Amino acid sequence: MGFQLVAFAVSCLLAATKAMQRAMKVLREEGTTRAIVTEMTNFQDFNDLIGFPEVRAFEAKYRINRKEATNG
Repeated sequence: MGFQLVAFAVSCLLAATKAMQRAMKVLREEGTTRAIVTEMTNFQDFNDLIGFPEVRAFEAKYRINRKEATNG
């Protein structure tokens, strides 16, 4: 008997919580997060990670011209 897969479902959540606590502490103490900017994901990478380009593509595909929709 053995395991082929072990899931650490809470590990990422715990790591993220610690990082958020640190960021809030730095922000409270320094008034900015500039000191930890290298520890943060940049905005473009974050958008890519959460699938924002796909959302924008979906919006573009199904966009309705408001002027045509109201006059039509």
